[in-house]
Amino acid sequence: MNAKTISILAVVTLLVLFFAIQSGQPTRTNAAQTETPALFPDLAKQFNMLDEIHIQTAKQNFAIQREGEDQQWTLAGYPVPNGHVAGLLNGLVSLQKKEPKTSSAALYARLHVEDIGENAQSLQVALKRGADTVATLIIGKNHPAKTQGDGTEYYVRKPGEKQSWLVAGHLRPVQRKSLDWLDKEIVNLDSKQIKTVKVTQKDAEAVSIFKDKVEDGDYQLEGLPADNKLLSSKLNNLAQALSNLRLEDVKPLAEVQFPEDADSVAFTRFDGLEVTARLSKQDEKSWLHLSAAVNESVLAAAKAAAEAKAATDAKAAEKAKQENAEASAEAKPPILNVAEKVDINPATEAETLNQRLAKWAYAVPQYKADGFLPKKDSLYEAIKAESAAEAAGATPPIAPTAPGGTANQDFATLLRQAAEKAKQQKAAPKTGDSAPTPPGPSPVEVIKNLGQ
Repeated sequence: MNAKTISILAVVTLLVLFFAIQSGQPTRTNAAQTETPALFPDLAKQFNMLDEIHIQTAKQNFAIQREGEDQQWTLAGYPVPNGHVAGLLNGLVSLQKKEPKTSSAALYARLHVEDIGENAQSLQVALKRGADTVATLIIGKNHPAKTQGDGTEYYVRKPGEKQSWLVAGHLRPVQRKSLDWLDKEIVNLDSKQIKTVKVTQKDAEAVSIFKDKVEDGDYQLEGLPADNKLLSSKLNNLAQALSNLRLEDVKPLAEVQFPEDADSVAFTRFDGLEVTARLSKQDEKSWLHLSAAVNESVLAAAKAAAEAKAATDAKAAEKAKQENAEASAEAKPPILNVAEKVDINPATEAETLNQRLAKWAYAVPQYKADGFLPKKDSLYEAIKAESAAEAAGATPPIAPTAPGGTANQDFATLLRQAAEKAKQQKAAPKTGDSAPTPPGPSPVEVIKNLGQ
């Protein structure tokens, strides 16, 4: 075989190898294309079938369940905001694998992806449908993602698997305490709409505050003792007790004892809605129970006021129409729908509040509980003597003023000065060329002048 033949064979061999490599490349590319980095690629399709979320740490173990006709998520029967659950599920779906981490059980604790145990720092989430577990994950340490837009990076591991992963996505840190899954707001009544607040206490005088109109700025106190003035900020604080009221704990009503004579506070709105809070102390916590009803007398007054205003507005509009036909188009039409001005049927709101609140007892911060039960004498203070005189319209006495003097001059000093001047004038020598010096005022004249 000559050199030419060898060269030809070498070229053919290289071509065969080149085409072999090219023909094999698409196979590897297709394999890479079918491999997904999503940690839970099919989870989103099963959202509507989930009925339980189980969360476990070394200190807590609880389940959030979907139940009832409205498919509301609850924790031990108490509602959990749907947004909390949606945030968790969408966050899990968003997780993408970034790179594999340790497979050694001895190193799991460094990443907080160890199995749940007495001293574990990890958190385990399990999503269930009936008795079946749809997805489960041990979630460990987290930090902001290195790549902008990737959200947060987590170390994770699926239970039963050795491989741990660094993943990234838009999962917010999962709440480790059961209470943090609840909507902390108990009730939020607009304090401006509160007409009266009545406090009944076993060991203290009853307290009743009120205002006559919604637009009134401050509340009044029934039975304010004479010569005292209100501490308006404290009265206003009492009226705000049901504004943005938040819980520290919650239990079924049957688990907290409320005596028949428990201290209570009734908040009545201008439209007749009345919310009553009963208070009790148990397990070193301050508990309250809320119930709602309609105060019929206040409701009747609200209706009467609204109807009177509607009639007045209607007359004003008719008068404007008669006086100026052109202005009638711009004049306000008669307000006949009273319900647009006043909620004349607060019973629906009362029913809604009772459905949400009546079965539960709520623990609130101690300072909040104290705010419900002020002592009557803490809402006012004695008027000082000078303030009392001003309040009565009295004019304080004004010291007599000598000519050219001030009210602050000493009266005795003025008398001495007048006497001295008179003495000097009497002792002065007389000259024939000089006009006589008029005598100065005598002490009697000074007194007379001061009295004018």
